[in-house]
Amino acid sequence: PEGTDLTALIPSLTFENCLATTGTVYDFSTPVVYEYIGPGGCPSEWVVVADIETGYNNKDFKGISVFPNPAKQQVIIRNANGFDILLYNSLGIPVLQQKISDNLISIDLSDVADGLYIMHFSLDDKRSHKRILVHK
Repeated sequence: PEGTDLTALIPSLTFENCLATTGTVYDFSTPVVYEYIGPGGCPSEWVVVADIETGYNNKDFKGISVFPNPAKQQVIIRNANGFDILLYNSLGIPVLQQKISDNLISIDLSDVADGLYIMHFSLDDKRSHKRILVHK
């Protein structure tokens, strides 16, 4: 929920047929991708994305939702009719640009490589962004 303090989150790991011997406190205040090999060689992967928006006045964008996140082949954008979107990769290079023309739209990500992306929304003089993780 908005306003939740993410710095106190502690991950909980459950293993079957393996023994977890140590624990670590993680800082979830920035998006992180974890790859983990547990004790006894049990492989596990998980993604933690904590979307902390700063530097923008987002009160006009609270109704916009982008899901699923992490995404595989597509994302659904809700309540963004009339907005322009630009999707930037982690190098700041735009990889997708589109004008939203409906309140519910699907964006195809099948040609987008795995990674963390920033989706910028703009309408007139208003700006906002959301972080999107593509993990196929």
